[in-house]
Amino acid sequence: MRYICMIFNEYDKKIMKIKYIFPILTLCLLFFCSCKKEKEQLYGISIDAKKMMKTPAEIFSLQEIQFFQASNDFILSALPHLINEDTVQTDNFVLSPFFLYFTLAQDSTFEEYLTSFENHYQTSSMTQKEREKFFNSFLESVSKIDSSINIVSKITDNKSDSIHIYQQFRFQTQCNTSTTYQPKDYRENFLNISGDYFCLEDMEQYLVDIPVGNGNYLLTLIKPKKQTLKQYLKDFDEKQYAELLKETKSQKINFSFPILEFSKQEEIINLSDTCLNFSFSMPKKIILDYDFKIENSPNTNISFEETLLNDSNKEPLIFDKDFLFILRGKNSNFIMCIGYYGFEN
Repeated sequence: MRYICMIFNEYDKKIMKIKYIFPILTLCLLFFCSCKKEKEQLYGISIDAKKMMKTPAEIFSLQEIQFFQASNDFILSALPHLINEDTVQTDNFVLSPFFLYFTLAQDSTFEEYLTSFENHYQTSSMTQKEREKFFNSFLESVSKIDSSINIVSKITDNKSDSIHIYQQFRFQTQCNTSTTYQPKDYRENFLNISGDYFCLEDMEQYLVDIPVGNGNYLLTLIKPKKQTLKQYLKDFDEKQYAELLKETKSQKINFSFPILEFSKQEEIINLSDTCLNFSFSMPKKIILDYDFKIENSPNTNISFEETLLNDSNKEPLIFDKDFLFILRGKNSNFIMCIGYYGFEN
């Protein structure tokens, strides 16, 4: 009998140990999950690495994907600082953050900034030659995906106190039916498009995705409903960007927006103000010239039935208020260029 009691006592002790082990394992699991989630947010949550690697048209190296994530996170957090309160109503603005990064890499005075960027986003630190090789590899990948996408970024003037960079953007939309017109209350010429597109309308914004080139890239238009664009961008981060894209649904829509063709000279960018995690000032003033043009290339393979469906009497969605536009990879969500269209007063 005593022996049996001893066995039960030992059994009870083991049960008590197990009771303590389970809560400890649970806490450890929660800790590692939270760490993983934080790291994903740091790298950028809009990029789906697995989806990119499995897509034949967009196969990049893991190092490139890591830089895409860092680029998206950086530009979406920096965008509110790049749009000036005084100019947003009168001027247009566009840049390609990834191309700008590698253009700066050609100037050795930006080495400290680029290294800090790579350390902050936990990407592989590179020498100047390695960055050039990496960038050329990226350009070849983009060309394979869609040769109609044309983005140029180069240094046009390099002084001791400033660096002058020129960026040019050329790409074509693929729209089923489109017409151009000029509303009497606007100086801008508008492009009217109808067809089946991914879009979203909720309490805060309108969003429409327009296929670009061969369809591997999309031009995303986002117009705030209640707020000004400046107010809207204060809370616009990568998490919201990713959630909006997930919520879009395909539907027949008729919408209009200004023809995106403009250029701007001497737009001064102070990158030291865009990320508080970088504790040093920029060595030079960056002056950005940009030339942006989108060309419409209508899809001529349309049936008569589709034409009738597209010409519906439904009231069109008009982008007649300052709006954000993003050229992104269809599968990767990587931001090739980002900007806003501001209407003249």
